[in-house]
Amino acid sequence: LVSGGSTPKGLFKLLSETELDWSKVTIGLVDDRFLPDAHKDLNAAMVNELLLVNQAAAANFIPLVFDANDFANNMEIATEMVREIPRPFSCVVLGMGGDSHTASLFPEAEALKAGMDKNNPNDLIGVVPPVAPYHRVSFTRRALLNSKNLFLHIYGDDKKEVFETAKTSGDELTH
Repeated sequence: LVSGGSTPKGLFKLLSETELDWSKVTIGLVDDRFLPDAHKDLNAAMVNELLLVNQAAAANFIPLVFDANDFANNMEIATEMVREIPRPFSCVVLGMGGDSHTASLFPEAEALKAGMDKNNPNDLIGVVPPVAPYHRVSFTRRALLNSKNLFLHIYGDDKKEVFETAKTSGDELTH
């Protein structure tokens, strides 16, 4: 599972050129914005453009948005589709926003408590970010932790500072 945003663009390019049997690889997203297929802010569009090219074009891709007209129906379809991804996940690459969110588990979002609940049986959750645009579909914490390898991919002094603050705050629901 991979994240969207600007950070993974270079990683996607490198991965797309890596020689391996991509036909045996399933790629999914940790989260996505609830938008139509062609929308420029859709994480799936970036994955299609930057990762699912070159060698990686043979990979199987499971997006999180299937019905951009009906959020409830989309959640049902997405939940069924992500069940096809073998568990534990081989690798989850998380990003982090400047507000310390990862996946679409935003501080102060109404869905944050359920999304962070280690006992939440759901793989996916719908999120309405308090300040960011667009409704989101996100994997839950429990689902993301069901991984053989979990990475936080960030760079820059600003993200390092946000990470250090979040790491030492002691309150996972606000930082």
